[in-house]
Amino acid sequence: MTSLDPRRVKQLSDIIDLLVETLGEPSCPLRRAIVLNDIWQNSGATLHEVMTRLNLDKSTAFRDIEWLVDHGYVIKKTNEDNKREIDLFVFEKTKAQLEQIYRICGGAPYLTSILQGFIDLAPKRKQSLREAKILISLTLYGKMDKNELAKSLYDGPSTTDQRAIQNLINEGFVEDDV
Repeated sequence: MTSLDPRRVKQLSDIIDLLVETLGEPSCPLRRAIVLNDIWQNSGATLHEVMTRLNLDKSTAFRDIEWLVDHGYVIKKTNEDNKREIDLFVFEKTKAQLEQIYRICGGAPYLTSILQGFIDLAPKRKQSLREAKILISLTLYGKMDKNELAKSLYDGPSTTDQRAIQNLINEGFVEDDV
């Protein structure tokens, strides 16, 4: 088995932390961060274009985009040429936060690749930023008990952290005696 460069693992940790800071909650699905990244890289995109590029069904893409709009990360504007189309744009503050993430990871395509790599580990379930952070923490620090692991995460309900840890145990990514 190839060992991971600790500096690279630390960069992954920093990327996830910045995404949590940007999106405001560690329980945010990794897919939603990919949707946000896609909208910024394709400014003025429509729901249909995002769905097509990311291979998402309409309801999934719509829910993620509506969440991003409702929480102030994305704005919808009526298309000037076709009033039935809604174009999507990322707010300036969010762009600045994404730029900071891009400086660490090397750009938008790399961010998508990193997040998709986590998603591909367990594609049947919607994975969160919190779960990615758990895997990164275990990679960085080695074996930890559940309380130590929860302390390496974000402020929030301990039951949420424990549930995320249990999900990873159930899927075989983490040993039960973490």
